This record gives sequence, structure tokens and C-alpha cells, in this order.
Amino acid sequence: MRPVYVGNVNSGTYKRNGSGDYHCNAEDIAAMYRDAAPQSRDSLPASTADMDDLDLDSVEKFRRAMSSNTSTVSGWTDEPLEEFLRLIGAVRRDDNGKMRPTMAGLMMFGRGSIIQMTVPGFTLDYREYSDEGEEWTLRRLSGMPEWSGNLFEFYTFVVNRLPQVVGTGFSVPDGITRSDDTDLLRALREVVTNALAHADYWGRRGVKIEMRP
Repeated sequence: MRPVYVGNVNSGTYKRNGSGDYHCNAEDIAAMYRDAAPQSRDSLPASTADMDDLDLDSVEKFRRAMSSNTSTVSGWTDEPLEEFLRLIGAVRRDDNGKMRPTMAGLMMFGRGSIIQMTVPGFTLDYREYSDEGEEWTLRRLSGMPEWSGNLFEFYTFVVNRLPQVVGTGFSVPDGITRSDDTDLLRALREVVTNALAHADYWGRRGVKIEMRP
């Protein structure tokens, strides 16, 4: 039952941040109400989106990645496209029986223009900076025409940039096979994964990732 407040919900709701308690603003309170809902908004069908609003190239890239991972559910990746999407929670039937992307499926695999129409606060922003100053040297932002604008493509782009920026190093853990992965890269991938998985896309800020020397 959230939020817990003193006196009035609008003026008496607090959150703990570090060593203190701070007043919540209207956006913080709205997020608490969303989180307290019995059904996640992400799992609901997107009423304004159709199956055609999914970027099939993104879906197929994800399916190939899933099929190459031995820890994933066996057999799902061999299913027809619509059934595969249903099994991973990316589509479901609405109240009229029409198959639609879920909100999570749309944000994960959809086309950027449709995502932002459906979730106005959805913004993804990646910036790289050089040593010289505050001007970015590389940027990928929601709305740019050269990419789909969905979460999967953004995640893939960012994690593939990490070795370019921080270097790979390499080790030979079994004495035979070279591994180009490092603890630093694994930690940074985890940071990116957590940022994207736990962001509140219904707010106004979206996700911004900055890479600096």
C-alpha cells in the first residue's frame, strides 16, 4: 500500500535518499501509485499499437542471441514468430481478442516513433565525450533516424561500444581459449542492464548514459 505519508499525500510523502528523508514531488508520488498497482503496466497490451509496429529485425536479433544462450528455455526460439513473442511476454491478446504488443514488448522491440507516441516520457540517450571538454563526440538518441529507437537496439549498441572505449584486455582462463571479456566489461554491462531494466519510462527523464575518459 503505497505511498505511506504523514497528513496529506501531496505534502507529506517522503523518500529515503542516502542519509536523509526528502519530500516527494508529484512525479515521485505518481510512480509509487504505478508501482503499487496489482498488475504491472508493462504486461498490458498497448492499445494503440499493432504487431506491425514491432521491428522484426530487432526481434530476430534477439531470438538469435537467445538461441545461442544455453541457459534459456529450450524450444522457445523454434516456435513461430507470434508464439515466440507471446512466450517471452512481448505480445498478448487485448480484451477483443486482437494480438497486440505488450507495453514491455513495444519498448523492447518497437519502432521509436510508435514507442514515444505511446509512452511520451520514453527517452534513451547515450553520449561519449573526449578529453578535450564538454562536447560529445558520439551520440545515440531517441528520435534519431538511423536506428530503430527501441531498448534492445540501444542496449546492443551501448554494450558493443564498451570494449571500444575501455579496451578489452584478454585472458586465457583454460590455458587454450582466449577470452576478450574482463571484470570491468562485465561490471559495466551489468550497470547498463540494471539502468535499462529498472528505469521508470513513464516519468519524464528516461535513461541517459554518459561515457567519459
